[in-house]
Amino acid sequence: MRSLRVLFTVLMLGLALGLSQETGSMAVEMKESPGDWPFEGDYHLLCIAIDDYVHWPKLSNSVADAEALAKALVREYGFRPERVVKLYDAQATEREMMQALRNLTRRLRPEDWLLIFFAGHSAYDEQSKMGAWVPVDARRDDESQWLSNGWVRSILRAIPARHLLMICDSGFVASNSPEAAASVTRRSLDRRHVFKRTSREVIVSGWPGSVKNERIGGHSVFANALLKTLDDNIEPYLTASELHERMRRDIASNEREQVKLSVIQGTGSQVGGSFVLVRGRQMELVELDRMIEQKQQRLQDLKKRQAEIDALNSERQLKLREKRRKLAELEAEIDKLSKSFLVEAKKPGEAFLEPNTGMQFVWIPGGCFNMGSPSTDKAKEDDEGPVHEVSIDGFWMGKFEVTNAQYRTFKPKHNSGSYEGFSRNGADQPAVYVSWDDAKAFSRRLSAQQGGRYEFRLPTEAEWEYACRAGTTTRYHWGDKIDARYANLADKKHPTHPKHPHLDDGYPVTSPVGSLKPNAFGLYDMAGNVVEWCEDWYASDAYQDHSHDNPTGPLTGTSRVMRGGSYWAWAWNCRCADRGSDPPEKRRSALGFRLVMKEKK
Repeated sequence: MRSLRVLFTVLMLGLALGLSQETGSMAVEMKESPGDWPFEGDYHLLCIAIDDYVHWPKLSNSVADAEALAKALVREYGFRPERVVKLYDAQATEREMMQALRNLTRRLRPEDWLLIFFAGHSAYDEQSKMGAWVPVDARRDDESQWLSNGWVRSILRAIPARHLLMICDSGFVASNSPEAAASVTRRSLDRRHVFKRTSREVIVSGWPGSVKNERIGGHSVFANALLKTLDDNIEPYLTASELHERMRRDIASNEREQVKLSVIQGTGSQVGGSFVLVRGRQMELVELDRMIEQKQQRLQDLKKRQAEIDALNSERQLKLREKRRKLAELEAEIDKLSKSFLVEAKKPGEAFLEPNTGMQFVWIPGGCFNMGSPSTDKAKEDDEGPVHEVSIDGFWMGKFEVTNAQYRTFKPKHNSGSYEGFSRNGADQPAVYVSWDDAKAFSRRLSAQQGGRYEFRLPTEAEWEYACRAGTTTRYHWGDKIDARYANLADKKHPTHPKHPHLDDGYPVTSPVGSLKPNAFGLYDMAGNVVEWCEDWYASDAYQDHSHDNPTGPLTGTSRVMRGGSYWAWAWNCRCADRGSDPPEKRRSALGFRLVMKEKK
């Protein structure tokens, strides 16, 4: 799916990387069973795919092709998800592409295997006589913004992995003649040669000209042949030369597509070495781990159920349960009457000033609301449903996100940093690079300073959404369309990633709290500016088990809930129902918090 591929963008991966025409590539014919092969190390995958170019013609299927390849390699060929790096569209800047390649020089070991996939525009610099990859934000008239093949080749030399295969769904010129093809010699080699000799191979597509806007099964002709070869393969192993040959045969009828294989000159490739894909490698171990986890969970469920049955069969337990129910009802009535005395003077929007930090709190009256995102919202994620009614008791909530000045009463040397020359360290800007653990420590200290009269903590996820909606049922707390008067998001002023160039909230990074419009409860920045920590553990199916009254989420987990959008965010991240999560020790440049307060009896 290569729509709008223009002539001068198609030129040249093979020429600049030094695709060998004279020495050729050695096709390895392996005879042994894969169980006899001395595999060491791990597979690694770097996928770079760009459709949404800023200055070049947009493409239509690069990201879909890369994602399908990553899924096939993880599913069938033993690539682990944690060793897959993806740079798609706005992520694929020159800086991020270079950094991703540099990271490989530090992370990989000699025994590891690396596959790099690139799908996007390539170009040819007539002055330097060198080809280049075109990053997402590169200008067409500024060759210095292109990622030159010469630089890529130097990085490939530095990557310690012994075996590397690069697959490029991009145009190239293999030699002065577009009809020239790399010479591939087939010979049988034993496993010692294949694994101990370094290999640096590349499979590329295209002519020195425009590529037809042809698609097969939702993918480009080249990508479709690649995916089909991987899926149809019934052999236990697949070498780069075998992969190339099967792809070549598959698209031989397409006169506008070519597939070429060669070694990458000047990167240390040795005759006899080869990249090998092994179908099902490590899959048995993964499957056994999954089965063990399922059995352990089943055992825990049975033990829990047995304990419940024992309790139900005990007359004493039945009597105790009834008495506890009665006691809970009495306590609830007492608590309700007690709270009526505490909050009788409170009105919606009433303010409270915390004396030690100057933090302002707004009274949020209790009530019921429908939590979650309806199926009619096109941006709805699976973890945002089902929509369910929740009842929330009244509470005090921070009018603003916690600022740098307020947080520095706890950590005087806290640094929120800057981005592209724009500071986030202003006294009234929200504190960022604060983990969930940091926020909890700050709230505990604030509670202690009040002598136990007030409890400060993070809001529960239900409290946060209830406060954000402020009685509304729309996508955002102001309506169903994004409005930069209420939300600081990645608009036209963002230094590097203007996701919404038609919007202008007035700020390139974090804005001072209270700069934009509040919601109906008088709360500011509930959409945008910085993402906010919540008290709950995160679970994708948390809403399945939510209690009706004041739900607090799962009892355990590995990540904590985050809510709201940020100055890095898309519009759909600013929706009232949007959910996110991060480990409690995580710190991010767009992640902060606000507190809630409850009076103790």
